[in-house]
Amino acid sequence: MCISDRATLCLPLHALEDTLEEQRLGDKAYGSTRQGIAPAYGDRVMKKGILVGWLKQPEVLVERIKFWMDWKLPQLRALYPTFEFEQTAEEMANWLLEVSAPWRDAICNVTLPLKELQAKDQTLLFEAQLGAGRDLVYGEYPWTTSSNVVSMYAGIGSGLPALRPERVIAVAKAFSSSVGTGTLITAMEEQDAFRELAGEFGATTGRPRDMGYFDAVATKNGVELQAATEIALTKVDCLTGLKDLKICVGYEGEHSENPIWPQTAALAPIYEKMESWSEDITGCRKFEELPVAAQKYVLRIEELMGVPVKMVSVGPGREQMIMR
Repeated sequence: MCISDRATLCLPLHALEDTLEEQRLGDKAYGSTRQGIAPAYGDRVMKKGILVGWLKQPEVLVERIKFWMDWKLPQLRALYPTFEFEQTAEEMANWLLEVSAPWRDAICNVTLPLKELQAKDQTLLFEAQLGAGRDLVYGEYPWTTSSNVVSMYAGIGSGLPALRPERVIAVAKAFSSSVGTGTLITAMEEQDAFRELAGEFGATTGRPRDMGYFDAVATKNGVELQAATEIALTKVDCLTGLKDLKICVGYEGEHSENPIWPQTAALAPIYEKMESWSEDITGCRKFEELPVAAQKYVLRIEELMGVPVKMVSVGPGREQMIMR
Protein backbone atom coordinates (compact mmCIF):
# COMPACT_ATOMS: atom_id res chain seq x y z
CA MET A 1 0.00 0.00 0.00
CA CYS A 2 1.17 3.53 -0.82
CA ILE A 3 -0.39 6.75 0.44
CA SER A 4 0.48 10.02 -1.22
CA ASP A 5 2.50 12.45 0.87
CA ARG A 6 0.79 15.26 -1.06
CA ALA A 7 -2.75 14.31 -0.02
CA THR A 8 -4.71 16.63 2.28
CA LEU A 9 -5.87 15.48 5.71
CA CYS A 10 -9.60 15.84 6.40
CA LEU A 11 -9.80 16.42 10.15
CA PRO A 12 -12.55 16.38 12.81
CA LEU A 13 -12.45 20.19 12.86
CA HIS A 14 -13.33 20.16 9.16
CA ALA A 15 -16.33 17.93 9.87
CA LEU A 16 -17.46 20.28 12.63
CA GLU A 17 -17.12 23.27 10.31
CA ASP A 18 -19.04 21.43 7.59
CA THR A 19 -21.88 20.65 9.99
CA LEU A 20 -22.08 24.20 11.37
CA GLU A 21 -22.16 25.67 7.87
CA GLU A 22 -24.97 23.37 6.74
CA GLN A 23 -26.91 24.37 9.86
CA ARG A 24 -26.26 28.06 9.18
CA LEU A 25 -27.50 27.75 5.60
CA GLY A 26 -30.78 26.17 6.69
CA ASP A 27 -33.06 25.47 3.70
CA LYS A 28 -30.27 26.71 1.38
CA ALA A 29 -27.84 24.02 2.55
CA TYR A 30 -25.88 22.03 -0.03
CA GLY A 31 -26.88 18.63 1.29
CA SER A 32 -23.35 17.87 2.42
CA THR A 33 -22.45 14.54 4.04
CA ARG A 34 -20.90 16.69 6.81
CA GLN A 35 -17.65 14.75 6.68
CA GLY A 36 -15.57 17.93 6.30
CA ILE A 37 -14.63 17.43 2.66
CA ALA A 38 -15.42 20.93 1.39
CA PRO A 39 -13.62 22.74 4.25
CA ALA A 40 -10.57 20.47 3.84
CA TYR A 41 -10.33 21.22 0.12
CA GLY A 42 -11.00 24.89 0.82
CA ASP A 43 -8.07 25.02 3.22
CA ARG A 44 -5.88 23.38 0.58
CA VAL A 45 -6.77 26.09 -1.93
CA MET A 46 -6.06 28.73 0.71
CA LYS A 47 -2.65 27.07 1.24
CA LYS A 48 -3.53 26.27 4.84
CA GLY A 49 -4.18 22.53 4.43
CA ILE A 50 -2.37 19.86 6.45
CA LEU A 51 -0.50 17.43 4.20
CA VAL A 52 -0.28 13.71 4.87
CA GLY A 53 3.48 13.90 4.33
CA TRP A 54 3.88 16.05 7.43
CA LEU A 55 2.92 13.05 9.56
CA LYS A 56 6.49 11.92 8.96
CA GLN A 57 7.83 15.32 10.08
CA PRO A 58 6.35 15.86 13.58
CA GLU A 59 7.93 19.27 14.16
CA VAL A 60 6.62 20.56 10.85
CA LEU A 61 3.22 19.02 11.61
CA VAL A 62 2.85 20.96 14.87
CA GLU A 63 4.04 24.17 13.22
CA ARG A 64 1.59 23.87 10.31
CA ILE A 65 -1.35 22.92 12.53
CA LYS A 66 -0.69 25.98 14.70
CA PHE A 67 -0.41 28.18 11.59
CA TRP A 68 -3.72 26.74 10.33
CA MET A 69 -5.53 27.07 13.67
CA ASP A 70 -4.38 30.68 14.17
CA TRP A 71 -6.14 31.45 10.89
CA LYS A 72 -9.11 29.08 11.13
CA LEU A 73 -10.39 29.36 14.70
CA PRO A 74 -11.06 33.13 14.79
CA GLN A 75 -13.17 32.77 11.63
CA LEU A 76 -15.21 29.92 13.06
CA ARG A 77 -15.81 31.70 16.35
CA ALA A 78 -16.95 34.83 14.52
CA LEU A 79 -19.29 33.04 12.13
CA TYR A 80 -20.80 30.34 14.34
CA PRO A 81 -21.96 31.44 17.82
CA THR A 82 -22.19 27.85 19.09
CA PHE A 83 -18.67 26.90 17.96
CA GLU A 84 -16.48 25.39 20.67
CA PHE A 85 -13.04 23.86 20.21
CA GLU A 86 -10.44 23.38 22.92
CA GLN A 87 -7.80 21.12 21.36
CA THR A 88 -4.33 22.66 21.01
CA ALA A 89 -2.04 22.25 18.02
CA GLU A 90 0.21 19.95 20.03
CA GLU A 91 -2.72 17.80 21.15
CA MET A 92 -4.02 17.50 17.61
CA ALA A 93 -0.57 16.59 16.30
CA ASN A 94 -0.13 13.92 18.98
CA TRP A 95 -3.54 12.45 18.16
CA LEU A 96 -2.73 12.38 14.45
CA LEU A 97 0.59 10.66 15.08
CA GLU A 98 -1.16 8.07 17.25
CA VAL A 99 -3.96 7.21 14.81
CA SER A 100 -1.65 7.21 11.78
CA ALA A 101 0.97 4.92 13.34
CA PRO A 102 -0.37 1.70 11.71
CA TRP A 103 -0.11 3.12 8.18
CA ARG A 104 2.42 5.94 8.39
CA ASP A 105 5.19 3.86 6.82
CA ALA A 106 3.07 3.66 3.65
CA ILE A 107 3.32 7.44 3.09
CA CYS A 108 5.52 8.23 0.12
CA ASN A 109 5.84 9.99 -3.21
CA VAL A 110 3.39 7.71 -5.05
CA THR A 111 4.61 8.87 -8.46
CA LEU A 112 7.72 6.69 -8.08
CA PRO A 113 6.03 3.28 -7.61
CA LEU A 114 3.46 4.17 -10.27
CA LYS A 115 6.21 4.99 -12.75
CA GLU A 116 7.88 1.68 -11.93
CA LEU A 117 4.66 -0.14 -12.79
CA GLN A 118 4.38 1.84 -16.01
CA ALA A 119 7.94 0.91 -16.97
CA LYS A 120 7.02 -2.76 -16.51
CA ASP A 121 3.96 -2.26 -18.75
CA GLN A 122 1.68 -3.22 -15.86
CA THR A 123 -2.05 -2.54 -15.94
CA LEU A 124 -3.10 0.43 -13.81
CA LEU A 125 -6.71 0.77 -12.66
CA PHE A 126 -8.04 4.11 -11.43
CA GLU A 127 -11.47 4.44 -9.81
CA ALA A 128 -13.27 7.78 -9.80
CA GLN A 129 -15.40 9.09 -6.95
CA LEU A 130 -18.92 10.17 -8.00
CA GLY A 131 -20.03 11.01 -11.54
CA ALA A 132 -19.38 13.89 -13.91
CA GLY A 133 -22.52 15.66 -12.67
CA ARG A 134 -20.82 16.17 -9.30
CA ASP A 135 -17.49 17.39 -10.68
CA LEU A 136 -16.43 20.69 -9.11
CA VAL A 137 -15.96 22.36 -12.51
CA TYR A 138 -18.20 20.47 -14.93
CA GLY A 139 -21.00 19.36 -12.62
CA GLU A 140 -24.13 21.22 -11.55
CA TYR A 141 -22.30 23.85 -9.49
CA PRO A 142 -22.77 24.68 -6.64
CA TRP A 143 -24.43 21.29 -5.97
CA THR A 144 -21.19 19.41 -6.53
CA THR A 145 -18.47 17.67 -4.60
CA SER A 146 -15.33 19.66 -3.81
CA SER A 147 -12.88 18.03 -6.21
CA ASN A 148 -12.47 16.99 -9.82
CA VAL A 149 -13.89 13.52 -10.43
CA VAL A 150 -13.74 13.25 -14.23
CA SER A 151 -11.34 10.85 -15.92
CA MET A 152 -8.83 13.43 -17.10
CA TYR A 153 -7.99 14.09 -13.46
CA ALA A 154 -7.00 10.47 -12.80
CA GLY A 155 -3.36 11.08 -13.63
CA ILE A 156 -3.15 14.39 -11.79
CA GLY A 157 -4.84 13.08 -8.67
CA SER A 158 -2.85 9.86 -8.61
CA GLY A 159 0.64 11.22 -9.25
CA LEU A 160 0.97 10.57 -12.99
CA PRO A 161 0.16 13.94 -14.59
CA ALA A 162 1.12 12.72 -18.08
CA LEU A 163 -1.19 9.70 -17.90
CA ARG A 164 -3.05 8.85 -21.11
CA PRO A 165 -5.73 6.27 -20.25
CA GLU A 166 -6.27 3.65 -22.94
CA ARG A 167 -9.68 2.63 -21.66
CA VAL A 168 -12.27 4.71 -19.81
CA ILE A 169 -15.35 2.87 -18.53
CA ALA A 170 -18.33 5.08 -17.71
CA VAL A 171 -20.37 3.36 -14.99
CA ALA A 172 -24.02 4.36 -15.30
CA LYS A 173 -27.16 3.08 -13.62
CA ALA A 174 -30.07 2.03 -15.82
CA PHE A 175 -32.07 4.80 -14.13
CA SER A 176 -31.26 8.11 -12.43
CA SER A 177 -30.72 8.67 -8.72
CA SER A 178 -29.36 11.53 -6.69
CA VAL A 179 -28.64 12.24 -3.04
CA GLY A 180 -28.10 15.71 -1.62
CA THR A 181 -29.25 18.97 -3.15
CA GLY A 182 -29.50 19.70 -6.86
CA THR A 183 -31.75 19.14 -9.85
CA LEU A 184 -33.09 15.76 -10.92
CA ILE A 185 -34.95 16.62 -14.12
CA THR A 186 -36.31 13.09 -14.63
CA ALA A 187 -37.64 12.62 -11.09
CA MET A 188 -40.40 10.01 -10.80
CA GLU A 189 -43.74 11.01 -9.30
CA GLU A 190 -43.84 7.87 -7.13
CA GLN A 191 -40.37 7.05 -5.85
CA ASP A 192 -40.64 5.17 -2.55
CA ALA A 193 -41.35 1.64 -3.78
CA PHE A 194 -38.73 1.82 -6.53
CA ARG A 195 -36.14 3.25 -4.12
CA GLU A 196 -36.68 0.37 -1.72
CA LEU A 197 -36.50 -2.18 -4.53
CA ALA A 198 -33.26 -0.70 -5.90
CA GLY A 199 -31.71 -0.10 -2.46
CA GLU A 200 -31.00 3.52 -3.29
CA PHE A 201 -29.81 5.15 -0.09
CA GLY A 202 -26.74 7.33 0.46
CA ALA A 203 -23.61 5.25 1.05
CA THR A 204 -22.27 7.61 3.73
CA THR A 205 -25.38 9.06 5.35
CA GLY A 206 -28.07 6.50 4.54
CA ARG A 207 -30.28 9.28 3.20
CA PRO A 208 -32.95 8.19 0.67
CA ARG A 209 -31.91 9.07 -2.89
CA ASP A 210 -34.22 10.88 -5.28
CA MET A 211 -35.23 8.49 -8.08
CA GLY A 212 -35.72 9.24 -11.75
CA TYR A 213 -35.82 7.77 -15.24
CA PHE A 214 -32.65 7.33 -17.28
CA ASP A 215 -31.46 10.77 -18.40
CA ALA A 216 -29.73 10.29 -21.75
CA VAL A 217 -28.88 13.99 -22.00
CA ALA A 218 -27.03 14.22 -18.69
CA THR A 219 -25.45 10.79 -19.13
CA LYS A 220 -24.19 11.53 -22.64
CA ASN A 221 -22.71 14.77 -21.33
CA GLY A 222 -20.93 12.75 -18.67
CA VAL A 223 -19.74 10.16 -21.19
CA GLU A 224 -18.27 12.91 -23.36
CA LEU A 225 -16.67 14.73 -20.42
CA GLN A 226 -15.08 11.46 -19.33
CA ALA A 227 -13.94 10.64 -22.89
CA ALA A 228 -15.46 7.24 -22.15
CA THR A 229 -14.65 4.40 -24.51
CA GLU A 230 -17.41 2.15 -23.16
CA ILE A 231 -20.25 1.94 -20.66
CA ALA A 232 -21.03 -0.43 -17.80
CA LEU A 233 -24.80 -0.25 -17.34
CA THR A 234 -25.77 -1.34 -13.84
CA LYS A 235 -28.95 -2.32 -11.99
CA VAL A 236 -30.90 -3.23 -15.12
CA ASP A 237 -32.63 -5.91 -13.04
CA CYS A 238 -34.21 -3.20 -10.89
CA LEU A 239 -36.33 -2.13 -13.88
CA THR A 240 -38.10 -5.50 -14.06
CA GLY A 241 -41.83 -4.96 -13.62
CA LEU A 242 -41.63 -1.16 -13.97
CA LYS A 243 -44.66 -0.52 -16.16
CA ASP A 244 -43.93 3.13 -16.89
CA LEU A 245 -40.49 2.69 -18.46
CA LYS A 246 -39.04 5.59 -20.41
CA ILE A 247 -35.84 7.41 -21.29
CA CYS A 248 -35.30 11.16 -21.24
CA VAL A 249 -33.96 12.06 -24.71
CA GLY A 250 -34.07 15.86 -24.47
CA TYR A 251 -35.09 18.90 -22.42
CA GLU A 252 -37.83 21.46 -22.95
CA GLY A 253 -37.35 25.08 -21.93
CA GLU A 254 -34.88 27.92 -22.31
CA HIS A 255 -31.15 27.19 -22.11
CA SER A 256 -31.74 23.49 -22.82
CA GLU A 257 -28.29 23.27 -24.43
CA ASN A 258 -25.58 22.86 -21.79
CA PRO A 259 -27.55 24.53 -18.99
CA ILE A 260 -25.99 25.64 -15.72
CA TRP A 261 -27.87 26.01 -12.44
CA PRO A 262 -30.41 27.52 -11.86
CA GLN A 263 -31.33 27.14 -15.55
CA THR A 264 -31.53 23.37 -15.02
CA ALA A 265 -34.32 23.76 -12.47
CA ALA A 266 -36.64 25.28 -15.09
CA LEU A 267 -36.24 22.47 -17.64
CA ALA A 268 -38.71 19.66 -18.34
CA PRO A 269 -37.81 16.21 -19.70
CA ILE A 270 -38.73 14.95 -23.16
CA TYR A 271 -39.41 11.24 -22.80
CA GLU A 272 -39.27 8.30 -25.16
CA LYS A 273 -41.57 5.48 -24.03
CA MET A 274 -39.90 2.06 -23.80
CA GLU A 275 -41.41 -1.42 -23.65
CA SER A 276 -41.15 -2.92 -20.17
CA TRP A 277 -40.61 -6.54 -19.14
CA SER A 278 -41.73 -8.67 -16.21
CA GLU A 279 -39.34 -11.65 -16.39
CA ASP A 280 -36.74 -12.19 -13.66
CA ILE A 281 -33.39 -11.44 -15.35
CA THR A 282 -31.07 -11.96 -12.38
CA GLY A 283 -30.10 -15.39 -13.67
CA CYS A 284 -29.23 -14.24 -17.19
CA ARG A 285 -25.55 -14.65 -18.08
CA LYS A 286 -25.63 -13.77 -21.78
CA PHE A 287 -27.10 -10.69 -23.42
CA GLU A 288 -29.23 -12.86 -25.70
CA GLU A 289 -30.86 -14.44 -22.63
CA LEU A 290 -32.39 -11.12 -21.61
CA PRO A 291 -36.02 -10.44 -22.58
CA VAL A 292 -36.25 -8.70 -25.95
CA ALA A 293 -37.59 -5.55 -24.25
CA ALA A 294 -34.57 -5.43 -21.92
CA GLN A 295 -32.21 -5.89 -24.86
CA LYS A 296 -33.93 -3.05 -26.72
CA TYR A 297 -33.63 -0.83 -23.67
CA VAL A 298 -29.87 -1.40 -23.44
CA LEU A 299 -29.38 -1.00 -27.19
CA ARG A 300 -31.36 2.26 -27.24
CA ILE A 301 -29.15 3.66 -24.48
CA GLU A 302 -26.09 2.54 -26.43
CA GLU A 303 -27.40 4.31 -29.52
CA LEU A 304 -28.07 7.53 -27.60
CA MET A 305 -24.66 7.47 -25.89
CA GLY A 306 -22.63 6.84 -29.03
CA VAL A 307 -20.29 4.37 -27.29
CA PRO A 308 -20.80 0.64 -26.71
CA VAL A 309 -22.47 -0.72 -23.60
CA LYS A 310 -20.01 -3.55 -22.99
CA MET A 311 -21.18 -4.55 -19.52
CA VAL A 312 -24.74 -5.07 -18.30
CA SER A 313 -25.38 -5.75 -14.62
CA VAL A 314 -28.40 -7.86 -13.62
CA GLY A 315 -27.58 -8.11 -9.91
CA PRO A 316 -24.99 -7.30 -7.24
CA GLY A 317 -22.89 -10.44 -7.75
CA ARG A 318 -19.75 -10.41 -9.85
CA GLU A 319 -21.13 -13.34 -11.85
CA GLN A 320 -24.20 -11.22 -12.67
CA MET A 321 -22.23 -8.87 -14.92
CA ILE A 322 -22.98 -9.71 -18.54
CA MET A 323 -20.02 -9.02 -20.84
CA ARG A 324 -20.88 -8.10 -24.44
